[in-house]
This record gives sequence, structure tokens and C-alpha cells, in this order.
Amino acid sequence: HPGGNITGLPAYNVLVGVGLLSVSDMSETANGERRASFVRSSEPPVRPPARAAKRPVPATVASLAAVSKSFGTVRALDGVDLELRSGEVLALLGPNGAGKSTAVSLLLGLRRPDSGQALLHGRDPRDPAARRTVGVVLQDVGFPLSLRVREAVDFVCAHFPDAPPTEAVLARFELTELSERVALGLSGGQQRRLAVALALAGKPRTVFL
Repeated sequence: HPGGNITGLPAYNVLVGVGLLSVSDMSETANGERRASFVRSSEPPVRPPARAAKRPVPATVASLAAVSKSFGTVRALDGVDLELRSGEVLALLGPNGAGKSTAVSLLLGLRRPDSGQALLHGRDPRDPAARRTVGVVLQDVGFPLSLRVREAVDFVCAHFPDAPPTEAVLARFELTELSERVALGLSGGQQRRLAVALALAGKPRTVFL
């Protein structure tokens, strides 16, 4: 029973006053009637276990409902339902061409579904208010030709009122020693690390990687 709990209630216990009466034996009379004999126990009453408080259902962060998307004759998504809730880590797995990137692009408002509905933080993903608290690292990452690592972090942090200091972001992702290098001159792995740093610089509620 996912998300629920089942509590067995000890219905065989009978409470009388402050004592506990429990069935100790079942005897049969001469005429065949069955009669229960009881013994009084000095033990405290057995209380049923307290029912655990029902946990609130986490809020839905992003969702696709009956979404379909085609590119020419290629059907990338066909009636897809997907839901991401707050606090979850959701992984999309599948072979090349299965529609994973298309699903993410619909959730981010980079594409529009042919049918069905995509929502991000309860809004149309194309609404800037929906994307304001989202961090993204797509498969292909590009940086301005002449922007240095420190300048890239400064630029992104300037868009968020409560962003951490640039130095803190650089240190967290081990980019301090690379801070004066041009972003496009970094190795592939270093560029990926910078991309993740930029995605998290604004303290997003939701991250797409």
C-alpha cells in the first residue's frame, strides 16, 4: 500500500474500568454451550498503537499530462504522463531517440506539446515566473566566446537577489584556480562543472540535469 500504513487493532482486548479482562479459556458445558472464563489482570491495559500522522503529499513541481509531440513523421512522445514531486529525484532512462530530451524541453518551455499539457511549478513552462527558480544543464552547453569563468558566474548571480557570493560558487565547484580562464578554453569536464555551478548559483527549487 504505497504511502499508506495499516494498523491492526487488538479487538480481542476488553477494557473494564482500570482492569483488563482477557479470555483465558473456552470451556464447554454439559449441554454443549461454550462458555468463556475470564481472569482479571493487574497489568495495565493494552492500548492500540497510535496511528501515525498522515504525511502530506509533496507538491507537484513539474508534470506532463497526456502529452504528444511529433517532428514531421517522427512521433517523439505519444500520450506521455509524467510527474515530479518536491523532494524527489527522478531519472529518465531510455535509448537514443526515446524522447527524453523532448520531454525535458517541454517541461522547460523550450518546445510546445502538440497535445496535452505541460506544467512547471503550476504554470505554463513558457511563463518566466515558472522558470525563475529552475536551474538547467542541458546536454549541449555553450558559453560566450570571450567570457571568463568568474565573469560567467558573476553574470548569473546578478540575476538572483539571494545568490551566494561568486567566490563561494567558484570554491564549491573547484573553479577558483580556473576563474580567470576563458570558459570556452576549459576542458570538456571543466566546462561541465562550470555549467552545473551556473545552474545552482541562483539557489533553484528544481534542477534539470
